[in-house]
Amino acid sequence: SASKGKDATVNLSCFLDLMGSVWKEVFSVQQRCVAMLPDILELIHAISAALWKKRSPGTASTDSPSVGGVSDSSWLEGLCADGIEGARSRSVVGAYALHVVAASLRCPEVVSDGGRTSMALEVFVWWLRDSLPRSLEAASGEMCEGVEEEVVAAALE
Repeated sequence: SASKGKDATVNLSCFLDLMGSVWKEVFSVQQRCVAMLPDILELIHAISAALWKKRSPGTASTDSPSVGGVSDSSWLEGLCADGIEGARSRSVVGAYALHVVAASLRCPEVVSDGGRTSMALEVFVWWLRDSLPRSLEAASGEMCEGVEEEVVAAALE
C-alpha cells in the first residue's frame, strides 16, 4: 500500500479508464473543461512527453529522470509496446491529445500564455508525427479495415 512506502501500480487498462473518465467527466462538460483546460493540457503534455521520450530510439528509461513527474510504470510500458494493444492504446491517447490541443488553441487563457501555447504545439507535433505514417499506410491500403472505427469508438466511450 502507499501508506507503507510502496507505490501502487497502474496498468494500461486502468490508465485508459482514467483517461476516459477525465474525458467524460471533465473535458466533455463545458464548464469543467473551460475551468480545467490548462491543467488538462499540462497533463496531456506530461503523458505525451514521457511516451515519446521512452519510444525514441536510443533513449533508455534509465538514462535520465522521469519527464514531468511521470515515472516508468506499467501503463507507460503498455503504451510504448509495439504490439496491437500498444498501438491501439496510443491511438486512443492520441485522439484525446489532439482534441485537447484543438480546444487549448481556442482557449484565451492558453493562447495568451506563450509557455502553454508552446506546450500545445509540442503535443500536436508529437502526435502528428505518430499519426502521419499510419495515415499514409491507410491510404495505400496496408492498414486493417475497421481499426480506425474501433479507435474512434474507444476514444469517445
